Amino acid sequence: MKLNRAGDPVDLEAEASVAARGLAALAWLARRPEDRIAVVAHGGLLAVLFDGPHHGGHTTDFVDDPDNVLGPRFANCEVRTVRVTTHPGPKYVIAQV
Repeated sequence: MKLNRAGDPVDLEAEASVAARGLAALAWLARRPEDRIAVVAHGGLLAVLFDGPHHGGHTTDFVDDPDNVLGPRFANCEVRTVRVTTHPGPKYVIAQV
């Protein structure tokens, strides 16, 4: 069990649940008509979604980041610009812009 700064136990959401929410958000974004969309999210969600092999592997069948653009942990307030391409399956392929 994780502890907060005060030493009290913290019950975190399971990574599988975080991954499911992240994939649902990607599916929703893929249906949007806009060509460019700004997304602001918690670093933990991004880590589970885009660095699947190091976070339970829940998204590795759905997200392909061949250049590891989104895999490294985000710094506080960090901005990254990427292109997400949707393929049948669904499969989301990430590329640096």
